[in-house]
Order: sequence, then C-alpha cells, then structure tokens
Amino acid sequence: MNLTLVGINYKYAHVSLREIFYFSKKDIFLALQVLFEKGAAKGAVILSTCQRTEIYAQAEDITLLRSFLLAFKNTSELPADYFYIKKNEDAVTHLFTVSAGLDSLIIGEREILHQVKEAYFLAKRFEATTPFLNKIFERALFVGKQARKNTAFFQKDPSLAKAAVSMAKVLSGDIAAKNIFIIGAGTVAVDISGHCAKIGAAFTIVSSRTLQKAKSLALRFGQKAISIREFYERLDEADIVFSATASPHLILQREAFEQKRRSIKPLLLFDLALPRDIDPSISGVNNVRLFNVDDLAAQPHADLGMGKALQAVREKAQRFLCKLERSRSASGQACLR
Repeated sequence: MNLTLVGINYKYAHVSLREIFYFSKKDIFLALQVLFEKGAAKGAVILSTCQRTEIYAQAEDITLLRSFLLAFKNTSELPADYFYIKKNEDAVTHLFTVSAGLDSLIIGEREILHQVKEAYFLAKRFEATTPFLNKIFERALFVGKQARKNTAFFQKDPSLAKAAVSMAKVLSGDIAAKNIFIIGAGTVAVDISGHCAKIGAAFTIVSSRTLQKAKSLALRFGQKAISIREFYERLDEADIVFSATASPHLILQREAFEQKRRSIKPLLLFDLALPRDIDPSISGVNNVRLFNVDDLAAQPHADLGMGKALQAVREKAQRFLCKLERSRSASGQACLR
C-alpha cells in the first residue's frame, strides 16, 4: 500500500508550536512542488488547520518526509514525540477518524470534513494526487458524511465557535447584555455570529481586511460592521472579543492594545485563529483574559455514543482496506464482511 502519514496536532504540541507548522494555500502549493522535485513522494495531500498539520503521502522514506517538514518551515530538529507517524492501514484509519470529527479538539465538530475536502481538492488541482490517494480521500469524505447522518452522537452539532461562545457565556454571565466584537468574516466568524444571534446577543463585526465582506456578514444578522482602526478606538466598550481571521500576521498587538485600552473592566479575548490573531503577551494586561483554541479542549464533552461512533468508523476503514486489497490481489479471506 505504501501510504505514510507524518503529522503534528493539538494532542502532541501547543498552539505556539503548531502555528510554526501551519501551511497556507500558497505554502501547500510550494510544498507539494518541493516534495516532488526532491523525489520524496509519488503523491501527497497536505491537511493544515488550527488543530493539526498532516502530510499524507505515497512515500518510501518516512525520515525524508519528517525532515522535509522541518526544513520547509525552517525549523531546527525537534523531539520526535511532537510528531506522529503512521503507515498504511493505521494512516487510512486515522484519516477516516479525522474526517468524522472523532480526532478533533471539539469532538464531532463539522469544520474538519470541509477542511479535509479542501485539502484533497487543493492537491488534485495541483495534480499532486494519485489514483490510490484519490480512492482513500474520496472514501474518507464519504465516511465522514455518513457518520454525521447515521450517528446520534453528532446531533448536537458541536463546533469550535459554539464551544467558544459557550465558554464566554459561562465566564461572563449574561452574555446578551455584553458588548461583543467579532474580528473576521470567514467560516468561523460566521459560525460565531450565528451562535451569538441564537442566544439573543448583539455584536459588531470587525473587518481585518475588506470592510465590504464584514458589512455583508453584519447585514445577514442585522448587526453593524467597523474597520479594525475603529475597533481600536472603541476598545474600551468591549466586554468580549472573538477573533478568527486568516491573517498571517497578528491583528491585535500589545503595544497598540495598551495604548488604546484605558478601561479597567474585565475583557475576554478568544483567539480562534492559526496563526494566532492576538499577541499572546496581551494576556498580561490587567483584567484581560485571553483564550486560544487549546483552551477550549478543557470543556467537558458528553459521551453521547462516541465509542460506538469510533468503532463504526474503524470498521468502515477495515472494510475499505479489505476491498482495496482484494482489488490488488486474489486473497481476501481475512477481510471483514
């Protein structure tokens, strides 16, 4: 089969380390090109999110893949226990589990299925996949969709945004009475806006780049939009700030933040981006509490059949692997029926 997975995720590494290994779309195109030029893989898909970066490749040399990851990110050698390496059946089972949202920081979250699909399509666009990788990823996407349709575990529709809003609600008390600002207008920002709207909380959308996109999102929920410059001027109004942009640079920097913040009232900051949007040192400002994606993992997850969901996904992976093996050889006696 010859499938190799090299990855780093929230279970093994803090967000400060994961952001070093985050791949933008531009990074992915370049990385795939370098992989093939060096002869490190016949085909590859790179999945990179706020929770993980994983390279799935048809490759002989595992060491070469890990070395490539370090070299591409211009990073010195790190302890091996920051990474995980899986081969063949284990790699396929892991991908199916990831697609189903069962390996996520927020168990059962739906964003990961879209992210796996996007990573796969990106690799296909670059002609970086092989027929073998196509079969594996197409099946993984199918299994991910089916898991959400057929398993009661997913009915509560968990997500990173929902977890962040829930935490803010617990910490702030009457969240509907608070001044909320949401920085960004992408998928996560839309999700945060939806959850705030459901609980009757008013909020302001802050544009990190294009004000028109922020205005469109605000209009959708009957709210207002402002620029990042205006946000700094209104910083003292804020009780809760959610930030979820795709910016490669910090959106809120400590120096500017301290210059504009004169209020001493409590302020909750939620940084849901990777690379991070908010300077981590802002957590040292008086009466400011800063949370990142890793902090959301501390919230309890009700076990509404996770064990059964996980077992079902693993069985689907085994059946797929047996079918794949039967198509490659005449022996299929050990396969699950």
